Amino acid sequence: MGVNQLKNCLVVVLFTLAITAMGGQQVLIKSILSDKIDKSKKERIELAVEVDDQGVIQLLRENTYQYGRIVEVQRFHLYEIKRPNGVVLAKEGKRDIIRLSAPNRPGIERTGGKIKINYLYNGIKNKRKSVYYSMKRVNGIWNLYTDRGQKVRTMTIIPNKMKLLGKVIGISKIKIN
Repeated sequence: MGVNQLKNCLVVVLFTLAITAMGGQQVLIKSILSDKIDKSKKERIELAVEVDDQGVIQLLRENTYQYGRIVEVQRFHLYEIKRPNGVVLAKEGKRDIIRLSAPNRPGIERTGGKIKINYLYNGIKNKRKSVYYSMKRVNGIWNLYTDRGQKVRTMTIIPNKMKLLGKVIGISKIKIN
């Protein structure tokens, strides 16, 4: 992924949705990693879907940028996302920090459905938590929604720090908007 989230202590990820009109790449999530990283590099990560002319999702892409240029691209096929553990979006050493999945969701590439973001809450105890969102396509535009129907515009990842040492041990929670 190119950015060591947990080694750099505080990681804040802002997600915004932006969609293109027909075929090609549709950016679902733009993120900015801040606080302990070198802000002069202007590092950010995009999560995008590649769609055909009918707006059907073909691939999921994770683009890592520095200085406004793509420095790394990962592509995930839909069958990988549909697996129980999905795909790894952030990894630290051998540990999966953030996973994205849509297990048992046939047809998600056409009609949308529930997606799961699973994250490492406490690396010491190996405890994980999950949040769920609905991915919907309305008038050809893909968006994410909470279970209460609120459109997700931004998402912030709050680190979980050890109280005495201030060391990051995982992700405390994920906030939206």
